[in-house]
Amino acid sequence: MPYSKDAVEQNLRRGMKPRVEEALPTILDEWLALANALGVVKGIEGLTDPRKGRKYIPLLTACVLTMVRFLWALESYRRMGKLVLRDHALLEKLGMLPVVCEQGYYHCERKDDRLPGAPQKPYDEESAVKFQRRLEVEELNALYVTFIKNLKERDPQLFRRGLFIMDSNHFTLKGSHEQYKWCALKLWTPSGMITVAVEFSATNGEGTGETSIGRRVLERALKAYGEGFIKELLVDSGYLDGSMLRWLKEEHHIDWVTDAKEGMIVSRALEEQSRERPQRPWVVVDPPKLELRKNETPPTRRVMWLGEQRSLPTYGLPVNVCLVWDHYPKSQEHPEARDLYWCIMTSHLEWKAPKIHREFRRRWEIENTYGAMSVFWGLGAWQIERYDVYRMTIYFMALTYALVVVHAYEQKLKTTLRGLADLLLLQSRGRLLVLCGGAAAVVTIAEFNAWMENGLIRLRAP
Repeated sequence: MPYSKDAVEQNLRRGMKPRVEEALPTILDEWLALANALGVVKGIEGLTDPRKGRKYIPLLTACVLTMVRFLWALESYRRMGKLVLRDHALLEKLGMLPVVCEQGYYHCERKDDRLPGAPQKPYDEESAVKFQRRLEVEELNALYVTFIKNLKERDPQLFRRGLFIMDSNHFTLKGSHEQYKWCALKLWTPSGMITVAVEFSATNGEGTGETSIGRRVLERALKAYGEGFIKELLVDSGYLDGSMLRWLKEEHHIDWVTDAKEGMIVSRALEEQSRERPQRPWVVVDPPKLELRKNETPPTRRVMWLGEQRSLPTYGLPVNVCLVWDHYPKSQEHPEARDLYWCIMTSHLEWKAPKIHREFRRRWEIENTYGAMSVFWGLGAWQIERYDVYRMTIYFMALTYALVVVHAYEQKLKTTLRGLADLLLLQSRGRLLVLCGGAAAVVTIAEFNAWMENGLIRLRAP
């Protein structure tokens, strides 16, 4: 089915009856073009299709529909059916069979529907995501590496600073009490976080701790992108491991910033040190980010620079430290005021306390990313029973989010994931897909009205 406005107009002049539907939104067109330019489309087409026999849905279509589900912030795959039945332009671009686009259905692949004469069914989410069970993980990792390398060549400014943040997110399968986690290394950019490497693990057992899985993620990234790709790493105290920090600095010349929570040996020792020695001045900085009740007084935060430390057992090399003092006033939850002391450490020996604190605060952006994925994309609430399907869904979610960030960066957009979904809906209402005589065209409402004024389209009154 050719996409041609001229062909549609010619068919209308011949008196052929048109069909009008909502069109593919402009921003989704831009997003698909970006995915194509960065090698995502070609990479998906190169994946090994694990399905046997007749395939009614091309692998590219199945993968991209999984990603489009996130863009539209749909709660489940079932709601993808509405998208499949409506956005014929999207399906055509993804290589769906013309009969599917024309009539809005495809053959189910369930065993009880394979008998001769079985009825054709509308969108069936189980068939659509069935392929995810057997996709090769390393093939998808290779696709991701190609995407990141193409992005670095296209937008080198995003990688110039080389600031990365690493953290883990936990999940539980439907109907199971077994917990898993995925650890992601994400590039910091002004427009959001871009995942560059991922590792999955159980939450219990040997080799499942944060330092173990974190080391594997870093090794994967270094192997894929080479030395000098990572210049600075922000991690929380869960990754506070002296051997890994020394490995980063000495072997790969990667600077790091991490914290030591209240009660940890390092924090207690440094707090005592600040009391025993003549104190440097406390400096007021931005307070912690908290959700406060109405009329609740926010805490205050001060930092004290303790300078270079050479005796910390967690590292063994000189480390720069600032102590953080959070003062919480009286509240309903805590009738007595509270004072919390913890510290931030870095391999940057030249930084002073305000800069150490300011840089470490960027670590919360990965928490904000996970939070946005949870609220708007259902991360953590997916009703998925199989580990391999859950894992592949996360890969496609991370890839989708990265494309959203790049699109926002290049188009200079500032929007939330919910705002993106709302914008897609709004744009789809402003454009029309016209199918007539085997041709299709996407037109504005004004263009459609012009066709009516010129007599190409006539309305029949009752």
